[in-house]
This record gives sequence, structure tokens and C-alpha cells, in this order.
Amino acid sequence: MSSTDKINENSAKGAYFTEAFNQLLVAVNCPTTLHEFLRCLIGYADGKIDVSVFDAELGWRIKPTRSQEAAAKWVQRNRKALREWQLENDSQLVECKSGFKDKDDRPVPSRYYIHLTNYINRILEEAQKDSLRWHKFPHVAIEFAAGNILNEIYTQPRIFKPMVSKPKDIAKDISRRLNLSITNVEAVERLMTKHRDKITKEHGELWDALYLAVDGLRIFFDDEDEDLH
Repeated sequence: MSSTDKINENSAKGAYFTEAFNQLLVAVNCPTTLHEFLRCLIGYADGKIDVSVFDAELGWRIKPTRSQEAAAKWVQRNRKALREWQLENDSQLVECKSGFKDKDDRPVPSRYYIHLTNYINRILEEAQKDSLRWHKFPHVAIEFAAGNILNEIYTQPRIFKPMVSKPKDIAKDISRRLNLSITNVEAVERLMTKHRDKITKEHGELWDALYLAVDGLRIFFDDEDEDLH
């Protein structure tokens, strides 16, 4: 294949991808106000599904002359609008996790999981199976394929699902805390054995408080009416 043929083939693939992108957004009734943001994200990802990028960096692809703050706010507005539309329409095109600062106050970029890319690839796969339309009118084959894969679009988040709290296992928690208490007391015992000359009146008062606390717990283990076996 000559370099010219290769260029033409790549151009055709790019055109088909763009057509599938447009046809899918039409099929799911995605607001046109979100198209620019989605194109920007797809362009930045360059075929990758899972990407991380700071808001300003992504925004500068569309708004290169704007300030860092303005570019970031453009992304943040569109991300919020995309989330709201997806929630209202049971369509997960892109899952978004906003950037934040970690415990060391270091910035963490926003993260995106782009289901949209997978959907587009599925559309092109289905369109090419429609050989009659594909060879004569590929854009028509793509349009039909976009409608046919709608049932494959996720209605709920798949990657960044909200954390679900599990019911607390109280018995297990008691065991963990008792084990921790035993470990701590053993450590104190070893330390005091090694440094007897360092024991003070305050240590004696703390021991009295610990003794009272342990004595108060004896009722749970010494009560003959409690079946612990």
C-alpha cells in the first residue's frame, strides 16, 4: 500500500468515526450544547477509554486563548451538564470523576471513563456487517447501526459507582478491638519491664483507670446467663 493510499484509508476511518459519533449523539437525543465538550474529550483521549486530565488542560483544547480559570470553568460547567443529562436520560456515555486535592494538598486531575468510544466502535462494527449499505452508502449504514446498538448503552454508572456501605459486623469489630487492646497492653508490659525506673505516679493512676475499665467489662464475660459458647 502506498503512502497516499494509507493516508486516504486513515482519512476514511476518521470520517467514519466522526459520522458514528454524530449519529450516536442524535440517536440518544444528546443536547447539541454538549457535543463540543464530548468532541474535545474524545480528541484528547485519542482512542483511549480511561483518561485523566486537569480541567484547564482539557479546556485549553477548545478555548486556547482563555485564562486557566476560564478554561477550567468551561470544562466544569459542561461536565456538570453532562452528568445531569445522563442521569435524567438513563444514558452513560462518559463517566466522570472530578479532580480534587489529596491529603498532601496535591492536585489530582479529573478522570473520565469513555464508554462513548466503545459504542462508536460497536456502531462501525455493525455498519460494516451491513455490506450492501456499507459499500454504497456507508453513512446510511452507520445511521442504521447507531439505532441498533441503543440497547447496549449503559443506563447506570459501571466504573465510578457510588460507594455502598456494607452493614457493620459488630461481633468482628469487638474481636478486632479486643485484639488491639491485648497488643497494646502487652507492649506497655514489655516497656515497663525494661524501664522500671521510669514508672511514675501518673502511670499508676493510668493503670487504675485501665483496671476499672477492664473490670467494667467483666460483666459481659462473667455473667452466667450469657451464652458465649
